[in-house]
Amino acid sequence: MKNAQRLCLTLLLALLLAGSLGGCSRAPRTGFALYVDGSRGCKQPPAPVALWDRPGAAAAGGRVVAQVPHGLLLPVLDEETRFAIRFYLVEYEGKKGWLPENFTETTEPRCR
Repeated sequence: MKNAQRLCLTLLLALLLAGSLGGCSRAPRTGFALYVDGSRGCKQPPAPVALWDRPGAAAAGGRVVAQVPHGLLLPVLDEETRFAIRFYLVEYEGKKGWLPENFTETTEPRCR
C-alpha cells in the first residue's frame, strides 16, 4: 500500500511540476528570417506560397490572405505548431500571415 501511495504522490508531483513549467512547450524564436521555398526543396516547380490567416492553414479553418513569391526572404515575427507542423508568422506587403515550415528554407532556395 505504501508503494502505491508513493507512486501516486510522485506522479502527482511530476504533473504539477510539468504544468508549472509549461509542459514541453518552449518560447517562440524571433529575430531571424526564412526564405520562402515554393519548390519544397526542389520537389516541385517553384511557385508562390499561400500566406494563411492562422497557423494550421485550411485544416484549422484558415483562409489565404496573400501569395508570397518563391525565393523571398522574410523576417519571422512568431512561430507556432499546429497538427505537428511548425508555422511561421511573417509580414508580406503589409499583410501578416502564417507560412508552413515545409515551404520555408534557412538558405536561399536552389531551384529557380
